Amino acid sequence: MLDLPLAWWAPLGFVVYAAISLRVGSLFPFSKYSMYASSPNRRQGAVPVLLCDGESVSWSAYERISGLRAQDMYPPGLPCSLEWMVLEAMRWVDDHPALAGEPAGPVQLTWGFRILTLTDDHELSEALRVIGTAQAWPRS
Repeated sequence: MLDLPLAWWAPLGFVVYAAISLRVGSLFPFSKYSMYASSPNRRQGAVPVLLCDGESVSWSAYERISGLRAQDMYPPGLPCSLEWMVLEAMRWVDDHPALAGEPAGPVQLTWGFRILTLTDDHELSEALRVIGTAQAWPRS
């Protein structure tokens, strides 16, 4: 074993990690994440949003939902770096269905994405892309 002073182990570990990372490329745990690597060329992004009367709301304010299918909530090719939020929303919809034969809930919700686009003039524009609507029952 190497007889190095304690202060040398951290820099040595960094050099070894960097060398291995450069050699093996995109293999875990040495991955290069494309989300960050491609960001200088990215001009558009999507932020998931749940709306009630045009205002952003939380899933936790509702007991159950109908009219929205989890598998339709995340269109392919959408440039969203907040995928974890979309997956959590999909899981919530699957876990909180309306009761069988129950009439529509009293609250209308809209699920979609705020599409943020950086123009050539470095201006930020925003548009709402609606994916679906649902009826929900507020928590009592």
